[in-house]
Amino acid sequence: ERMLASSRRSLAIVLALATGAGAMRPLPGAITRPATGRAAQVAKVVWPPSWVPEAFTRSGKTALSSSKGAAKKTAKPKATNSVRPFKDPAVKVAPKAPSPIAYGDTSSAPLTVVDAVKANVIGGEPGKRGEVLVAAQFALLLCIAAGDVPVVGSLLRLDVGAALMAAGAGAMAFGALDLGPQLSPWLTPTASKGATLKTEGIYSICRHPMYAGLILLCGGLGVLTDSFTRDALTVALGVVLSKKAAGEEELLFERFGAEYTAYKEEVPVAILPWILEG
Repeated sequence: ERMLASSRRSLAIVLALATGAGAMRPLPGAITRPATGRAAQVAKVVWPPSWVPEAFTRSGKTALSSSKGAAKKTAKPKATNSVRPFKDPAVKVAPKAPSPIAYGDTSSAPLTVVDAVKANVIGGEPGKRGEVLVAAQFALLLCIAAGDVPVVGSLLRLDVGAALMAAGAGAMAFGALDLGPQLSPWLTPTASKGATLKTEGIYSICRHPMYAGLILLCGGLGVLTDSFTRDALTVALGVVLSKKAAGEEELLFERFGAEYTAYKEEVPVAILPWILEG
């Protein structure tokens, strides 16, 4: 602060000397020094000059400081709201009703389709909604879309395909051995003497074991080679063989009558459990 005041006084002196003594005139409350010699006849030194702003003088600085202090003292305090709202203890506020979406209830409020589906998904009691079946459903859909079963897909094709082919070949072999000389590709039963109705061996499991073996053999080959065409043709083969078996059974009933009816009741599976039963 002292350095600032000294600098202001030096600046005022330089400016006063540059403008000349005639431009100086005393100000109210200014400090004057008596001049001697020739200078006393010309003019009296006036400090500070009239053109120096009042803010640079000591009296102006003091007035400015006092005005700031007064402004601080007279500043109004900030208004604070310290009054709390009155609550009547006798009045009870009802709790908010739970959202219908949180409990799967869509009857209490109109919902959009998206909100209603969301409520149905999250509704119900966990563990009793059939989570296992839903998980299995989506897992199979993912495998069908991917075209393979992760990790074990190749092993399943190899094992299942080989097992089906082996089962089919075995069924065809046992059926041919049991028929013996009565083996024929046609619908009509053999006309050889001594022909009988075969009800033992593999014929006690299904009435047309050789047709079942053909379907299993072809289906296993399609699985083993991962061929959709073979699988589709195997389905078509099953339809043709079921029609052929139905025609054979009509002729067998004409030939063996009640004996064949009893055999059908004893062995209800004609080819496979889902093909031509009864």
